[in-house]
Amino acid sequence: MLGYIIGGFVAEKFGYTTAFVSCGAVYALSGIMVMFMVKEDFNRKVEAKKLAAVKKPFRQLLTPAVAGIMLMVALMGIARRIDEPFLTELVSDVMKGGTEVIDFFFFSIEGSSVFFTGIVSAAAALGGIFSGVAVGWLCDRMLPRKLLIPVLICSALGVVAQLFAPGVISLTVARFFASFAAGGILPILQLMLTQS
Repeated sequence: MLGYIIGGFVAEKFGYTTAFVSCGAVYALSGIMVMFMVKEDFNRKVEAKKLAAVKKPFRQLLTPAVAGIMLMVALMGIARRIDEPFLTELVSDVMKGGTEVIDFFFFSIEGSSVFFTGIVSAAAALGGIFSGVAVGWLCDRMLPRKLLIPVLICSALGVVAQLFAPGVISLTVARFFASFAAGGILPILQLMLTQS
């Protein structure tokens, strides 16, 4: 979430090249940290024995219910990512191609579509975080199948609300709620998969 905000700010102030180089530097630093700081006690023979004890034929695991749930997981992954390539264009269209000033209680935020794309994306990430808590709580109290349909409907309504958003604030709110609902789909499907 913070990466979206920082990325939007860096791209707005210093350009796309600097934003991409910054992203690459953070990835490289993370890789170096993992290489030198993570110590694992991995014994290949012990792990192979553990795996052999639970191994089942693939045909036995792939029941029609499991295949249907896995197809839904794949389609959900596509649906959640399909609008990301043109999100900046959507924000630009909503902002009419210019800059916008948004006044909050004690401060205001000014920026172009590049900056507000970061804000909109961060709101979506925040919706996903809250979704994990809320849907996890609901999954403990309801059957996953009864929860899946309302979550799918709410996600679709959030996406439609993004389509008709008249401004960047309404787009941000719609994106938050669409991600809040969509963030609950995968945990529900995983729970259904474990129960199949």
